[in-house]
Amino acid sequence: MNAYELADDLEQAANLEMELGRPENWADLKTAADMLRQLATEKAELEKDFAWAKDQWNKDRICFESRINELEKDLALKTRDRDVFGDFTLAYEKRIAELEETINACYTVQKMQAEEVHKGNDRIAELEKELKHEYWCVHCGRALPIEDGVIVHDDVIHPAEETFDEESRPQ
Repeated sequence: MNAYELADDLEQAANLEMELGRPENWADLKTAADMLRQLATEKAELEKDFAWAKDQWNKDRICFESRINELEKDLALKTRDRDVFGDFTLAYEKRIAELEETINACYTVQKMQAEEVHKGNDRIAELEKELKHEYWCVHCGRALPIEDGVIVHDDVIHPAEETFDEESRPQ
């Protein structure tokens, strides 16, 4: 079951609560459904942005690698000329330093882009983790983990009329 299907189920439960004459439960379930849809939409948008960034990064990487190869060839030729002709002029030495600096800058840009892609991966993983929870507490506005079939909730005060015993209000 994906997040949108779960949101549809929550909305259907909200409508049943309204039919049963419990509008306070309708609002809570409707809010949970809307929040779940919003999270799923945000996840989809992040995945789309991440795919674009990754594609752009690959294009830039290819361009940088090509430019780096050109610069390294130029550097090798200049170095060979220095070795062949002995006394190398100041202008050539300055050009070699510039080429080395440009190569280092290209590698730095590649590293920064790789870090951005990694951040996008981390955010997508966070959203996927949030969406895998199977129970949403409408009072806390949080997804709660289920461990060995038991919903795990920390000690949060809920309204007095909300009881969770199986006889009066089974979950």
